[in-house]
Amino acid sequence: MQFILLDLIKKPNQQKVVEYFDELEERIGTNAFIELVPVILTDRDPNFIDMKGICFSKITGEERCKLFFYDPDESIFDKLF
Repeated sequence: MQFILLDLIKKPNQQKVVEYFDELEERIGTNAFIELVPVILTDRDPNFIDMKGICFSKITGEERCKLFFYDPDESIFDKLF
């Protein structure tokens, strides 16, 4: 299964981004989070700089996903297809 998760965070900052993923994990459960969100792909927005907070579970302390950055000026679709 592949999908794109888009959500708006009002006045985003690093802490709010981490809290967003922590809350998502709490709502759907750690196992579902790991299964449904194995990879987060984002541009180099400074709000995503807390890689440890995003990638590691507040519940278990273990890695819950991988975080990758892409260059917004370069099409990732050209490389995928």
